[in-house]
Amino acid sequence: MTRGRRAAVHALLAVIVGGHVYDVVAGGEHWPFSSNPMYAHAQRAFVLDAAWLVGVRADTREEFPLWDRRSLAPFDRARLDDAWRAIVAEPDGRARVATALADCLRRYERRRRAGPHDGPPLLGLRLYEGHWQLDPAARNVAAPDSRRLVAEVAAGTPTS
Repeated sequence: MTRGRRAAVHALLAVIVGGHVYDVVAGGEHWPFSSNPMYAHAQRAFVLDAAWLVGVRADTREEFPLWDRRSLAPFDRARLDDAWRAIVAEPDGRARVATALADCLRRYERRRRAGPHDGPPLLGLRLYEGHWQLDPAARNVAAPDSRRLVAEVAAGTPTS
């Protein structure tokens, strides 16, 4: 290795190590020299506010969360949560949420009859805004601490 190349490698190493040392001493966050602060500290009270879509079973009228990806494919929970928030924020959001819920209900039933999922027949869908004080062991994943009904739709509801 030539003397110039060796000097360049040492200079690069000095910048990288020096950057890390500077961020450690100064408590800075200058990527890529700092650690990722997202997971650096334990959260004592972590809360989650999210849309919570539930189906109402036709046989028992009980609610159950629609978490199975196959039931509303190609949609999944993350995309639906973002979509519900965006729709509700629109000026005509309430009407649009009802239309979207009716579409989800038709999609669920169509996929159930076709076989991609084995969920129960539904009387309707309800969309809640759920609030969770998260449990580290996820024992309360299916039971938010509080919930507010945003919209609901019954089977056979016409859409515009």
